[in-house]
Amino acid sequence: MGLLDLFKPKKQRKVIMRQVYLKNIKKDLNELYIGKICNIVEDTNKHDEPVYRLTTYEGNVVGNFKDADYELCEKYNYAAIYSMDNNSISVCILCANLYPISLKIEIYTNLENGTALLIQADGSLFNPDTKSNVGKIIDDRLSTIKVDDVAISQIDNDRLLTLFYK
Repeated sequence: MGLLDLFKPKKQRKVIMRQVYLKNIKKDLNELYIGKICNIVEDTNKHDEPVYRLTTYEGNVVGNFKDADYELCEKYNYAAIYSMDNNSISVCILCANLYPISLKIEIYTNLENGTALLIQADGSLFNPDTKSNVGKIIDDRLSTIKVDDVAISQIDNDRLLTLFYK
């Protein structure tokens, strides 16, 4: 190892995603959109057997995971909606140890739910698709945010839902 190796940037952590399909999908899915991050929760069925469900942050059940996906559901807490139609929903389980924070923001332009944003060190929000500054974090917790620990940030109902690495 040479001296220059000491100054190489550290490897960025990446979230591995595993695509799966849900079963027993609920009919009223108006609040859902592609990219929406949801919770994976453990519950029991009528026979007191464990079952894993995908729920929104508002507590609405989206659907159930198939038995073959239970091992992933036991290990991880979040999934993002990948695709959906009237008959099926595909989600990507976020295979990383994460925790969420919803932050107050000020947005300078109209952004759709699910728009992914990068948090800059000064709290400004950068849209990588348009390559522009689109807003800023106005949350009091800004001083405690470590930008290097951010896995995913997205607009969700006029807030910035941010998943951090534990």
